[in-house]
Amino acid sequence: MQNEIEQCECDSILHWESVFQAIAQPTLVLDTQHVVIAANRAALNATGLKLGEIVGTKCYQHFHNPDSTCPPDGCPLMKVLESGSLESVEMEMEALGGSYMVTATPVVGKDGRVDKIIHTATDITAKKKSEKEKERLKEQLEQAQKMEAIGRLAGGVAHDFNNILSVILGYAEVVMDQLGAEHQARPDLEEIRVAAGRAADITKQLLAFSRKQVLELRVFNPNQAIRDMEKMLGRLIREDIVLEFELDERLYNIEADWSQIQQIVLNLVLNARDAMPKGGKTLIMTRNQIVDEHPAVGYMGIKPGSYVEITVKDEGQGIQEEIKEHIFEPFFTTKGCSQGTGLGLATVYGIVQQHGGGIMAESQPGKGATIRVWLPKTNRKPLFQTMLPLRSNQTLGGETVMVVEDAEAVRRLAKRILDQIGYNTLEALSAKEALEKSQSHPRPIHLLLTDVVLPDNNGKELFDTLKKSRPDLKVVYMTGHADETIARHGILNEKAGFLQKPFTIQSLTKAVRRALDRLA
Repeated sequence: MQNEIEQCECDSILHWESVFQAIAQPTLVLDTQHVVIAANRAALNATGLKLGEIVGTKCYQHFHNPDSTCPPDGCPLMKVLESGSLESVEMEMEALGGSYMVTATPVVGKDGRVDKIIHTATDITAKKKSEKEKERLKEQLEQAQKMEAIGRLAGGVAHDFNNILSVILGYAEVVMDQLGAEHQARPDLEEIRVAAGRAADITKQLLAFSRKQVLELRVFNPNQAIRDMEKMLGRLIREDIVLEFELDERLYNIEADWSQIQQIVLNLVLNARDAMPKGGKTLIMTRNQIVDEHPAVGYMGIKPGSYVEITVKDEGQGIQEEIKEHIFEPFFTTKGCSQGTGLGLATVYGIVQQHGGGIMAESQPGKGATIRVWLPKTNRKPLFQTMLPLRSNQTLGGETVMVVEDAEAVRRLAKRILDQIGYNTLEALSAKEALEKSQSHPRPIHLLLTDVVLPDNNGKELFDTLKKSRPDLKVVYMTGHADETIARHGILNEKAGFLQKPFTIQSLTKAVRRALDRLA
């Protein structure tokens, strides 16, 4: 009988040992002093130790820090012993260079007290990385959505404000012309005009941020645009700042708005200058970049593909982590009240987004900042740019212009200016009214001056319809903002004129005259 009992106990121990070794997670049996009594194969594999090297030692010396003389903060074994509970304690800990979910399960001895602890560690490093990546993507999505919402608000405000500014600027100029150069009220009117002009500059930057600008797209090499502004940049920075260039001679071409790409570089260089009050070096670099596994993928909407990378790097004060995510927001600035509007980087952000690119800031406090801009590569070849010939036999009005604008004050202003210089004007507040007036007008209509966005249609469709019955009709599109889809699909071409609101007498008359004189 005794032999049977001993055999049963031996079989039980062997079975326990088999189960213990079969556990996939690193598992230890510890005494109440953290000393390892037993370790399974998974624990040996995780630590890279042999059984004799781990048994009899403190567990935290192998799983946490070999130089430790005490268990780490939050040790689950300590929690078990301190609580006196017989329940398992589970918590997340950093161990063996990764993240683990550690479980400490108390084992009660024959005297009814806890005398051993089963210590199991489950590797959750991959899961943690996945969760961090999901959180990063979530934060990027939220940031992109926030910037999109701000952009729509900014674009809407700029559109309405531009209509108001058109009226202020236009009538100020009309009255100034009527009063003459020596009138005592002229200086006051000049101040009104200047202030309205400054407001117009701000709305222009808001439109850039909100991606509501009309782009004059052409194929070119960004290095050309940067070299073209090298002297100007040299004049804008201080003498204690060194401006260096590293431009890749094999750089891809892009299809973009030349002036807007220069605006990107200008704003980034000025931002770098302001970040270095004690001087330093600003480096402008270009290179080709294949964006696939790059950290930029998904950031601010950038997609995998071939890009031109334009980088501006400074040795300035750097950007604190907590404000880095806000630097592309309009009116956000760390400068003093008199040192800027907070629209410089917001303008860059909008231009980049409208070109289908991406932007990223890399910085640490005291270690400067690097702003990287990605613009999509194009396989199209640059075309030699020529202006269509103009007829110069007319410099004043005389032709018939149809003004289509739903903002009454802007429409009346345009009509007044054109009437004053000799044009015959028809006016309409919608596409429907414009078509009706065209049908009832027996004489030629030489030019359509129309807002891009109308209550019942858009300016391009109105022009296309009118041109069927009036094939010689010319067009000038005017707007305070332009819907991105319209802007990218043919509104601005070599046969169409464009007038940005708010307009002045000079810009209006020049746009109209240039369109009328352009050969078909």
